[in-house]
Amino acid sequence: MKLAQDEAHKINLELSVLNIVEAMYEKLSDQNMDDLGTQAIYKFYE
Repeated sequence: MKLAQDEAHKINLELSVLNIVEAMYEKLSDQNMDDLGTQAIYKFYE
């Protein structure tokens, strides 16, 4: 995700959905759930 963000910034491209997904991932990572795979998405919305 970070690589995509960096490349998008180079060409002034806004990837709003990627911003949302990256923020979700950071929250999950802060809760030590970044290794749960797709199950982390379910837990995010619980």
